Amino acid sequence: MGAGQGGPGPVPAGRVGTVTTRVGIVGFGEAGAAIGAGLAEQGVPVTAYDLRFDGPDGRALRAAADRSGVAVAADIGSLASRAEVVLCLVTSAAAVAVAEALAPQLRPDHLVADLNSTSPELVRRVFDVIRPTGAAFVDVAVMAAVPPHRHRVPMLASGPGAARLATLDIGLQVEVLDGDPGAASAVKLLRSLLIKGLEALLLEFAVAAVPLGGADRVLQSIKGTLPTDWKELADYLLGRTARHGRRRSAELAQVAEMLRDVGVEPWLADAGARRLRWAAEHGLETRFRDRDPGSYQEVVAALRAAAAGADRSTPGAQ
Repeated sequence: MGAGQGGPGPVPAGRVGTVTTRVGIVGFGEAGAAIGAGLAEQGVPVTAYDLRFDGPDGRALRAAADRSGVAVAADIGSLASRAEVVLCLVTSAAAVAVAEALAPQLRPDHLVADLNSTSPELVRRVFDVIRPTGAAFVDVAVMAAVPPHRHRVPMLASGPGAARLATLDIGLQVEVLDGDPGAASAVKLLRSLLIKGLEALLLEFAVAAVPLGGADRVLQSIKGTLPTDWKELADYLLGRTARHGRRRSAELAQVAEMLRDVGVEPWLADAGARRLRWAAEHGLETRFRDRDPGSYQEVVAALRAAAAGADRSTPGAQ
């Protein structure tokens, strides 16, 4: 039986360095799959659970897990029984529900790490669900794109389980931040305000500039003022929009929630969330489901084609 067909039985513990640790991953999306594959490659026993394993994409997701050496749990209880460390990588909308499903399965020796991109207030709600179980909890901010780094992506951790996560000998790159759950997520969302906000700005710029014919000229001209390869940055960030616009829009919405909590009106965060959501509503995630766009111009062309198709399908459109 392959790893992708694993049932609820025990997983033989592997050894990395001098410490044996079994890891469970809730949420086998892009980040969860990349972290799981990196850990499994270096010998850490990894089990994953995702609701989509039983959905239309289940066969492909299970096959991907099998190829990367990650076992598949039948349910969240099975995952908890097969792991000492549980990494949660789900959407902000699902974070509390996942914690509520996980809590009855936890033991005091469990370590639960919340890697979701959520507001500090939402992280504290998740902590309130986990705390009565006696399991250690850690709020984790992922501080770079996961796929290039996999499990070695830089992480910032706060909360009662932060030091334990940092000392696990499984190859994670964890910096401990002094503070309660929510402290790490606040830093993460401040970073998201800059990164996703810039992404939304570049998207709006490109949608306007490509048909006007000045996009590359403008990107080249600002290189001397703000030294970076702006064409390369636009290709990368709009590629992320194309593949994950809905999730990234939701993250900016979490940023807006955090800003309101500290008395800052989130004009730009709200606008950025709307712009990224607009792109997602034009079907980019379906069009680029299996590949990255080749350039930001390809993303703009896809958006214009989708908009033109919507116009043709509207009764009375010319």
